[in-house]
Amino acid sequence: MTELELKFIVPAACLDSLRQDLLGRGALAVRMRAHYFDTADMALARHRAALRLRLEGRHWVQTLKAAGAGAVHRLEHEVRVPGRPSERPALDPARHAGSPAAAGLAAALADAADPALTELHATEVLRLQLQLQDAEGTQIEAALDTGHAHAAGRQDALQELELEHKGGPLAGLFELAIACVRHGGLWQSTLTKAERGLRLHLGQTGLRAAPHRPAQAAAAAPPAAVLRACLQAVLTPLLAHSSELAGRAPATAGAPTVPGFDAVAAALGADLSRLGALLRCLQDDRSPEVAGWQAQARALQGLARAHRHHPDALGATARSTGLQVLLLQLQQRAHAGDDAFAAASALPPATWRRRRAALVKAGLLLG
Repeated sequence: MTELELKFIVPAACLDSLRQDLLGRGALAVRMRAHYFDTADMALARHRAALRLRLEGRHWVQTLKAAGAGAVHRLEHEVRVPGRPSERPALDPARHAGSPAAAGLAAALADAADPALTELHATEVLRLQLQLQDAEGTQIEAALDTGHAHAAGRQDALQELELEHKGGPLAGLFELAIACVRHGGLWQSTLTKAERGLRLHLGQTGLRAAPHRPAQAAAAAPPAAVLRACLQAVLTPLLAHSSELAGRAPATAGAPTVPGFDAVAAALGADLSRLGALLRCLQDDRSPEVAGWQAQARALQGLARAHRHHPDALGATARSTGLQVLLLQLQQRAHAGDDAFAAASALPPATWRRRRAALVKAGLLLG
């Protein structure tokens, strides 16, 4: 199966009210303990895959996740594993044979110096889980996780809200997410529990810049497919860098600059520049929405440039409602149908060829 999930960091000031709101709507509480496995040289992490055994209440579940189409879309396969709650069952990668995610696991293990899998980190959380359905039929699973990740004697607190699309129109998922950002003070993070645990295992405390990889599309690919791929290629590092900056702790007086900050700050500016170039290629869409995105991208690029040497100010920009809502609206467009790119699809062939060449020149698309 595939998973389309939006994850948000819940600030301490919002946690209690969110918890009470979920409980008031009938959320169920379940304790979870997850054990994450990888090779000694962390081949699964390099391939954006994760393999875990998790105790959910009194039942063990083995889950494999692998990279999907975009930053918030993943391949997922779960298997219920028999066993007593007090004894962790043996991990068996073969349980995922034949699933869509299995190819990602096989590629990772083939890339490992030694394919043996060992536990590297774990999480313990209390989850409040609620099934939602809006008037348009969108089905969403909301899960508030509070607890911690731990590895190598280190701990990291977890306060996350996950919104997973379970069925119906996708628009409802993003509308709920935008409401959470606007009224709850939450911000989106694409840093997974597996990634946070791995950083604990390695003792990494700095920020990490993500590479930009231009989209790939066949020469005969329709405009909608090309633009969707370019938008995903822009959003993936942009979401990663905004997550890094938003999640960093405020600096204390006299503290040194966080390692990696300069590289991530520069990368965020480059991401916003590429976003501006892509939005110019959508200028045939006369909707006020696209014009608003262009104005927001320019304003945010200016803020990123002004704050590139000021970690606290740039972190506040990354958490800002303006950037968070923009990112969610763009993700909604990236996961929408071809009609979301109808204006580009209606361009004369010669005009579209020039537009595609501009995408290549801007580094958004491989030639």
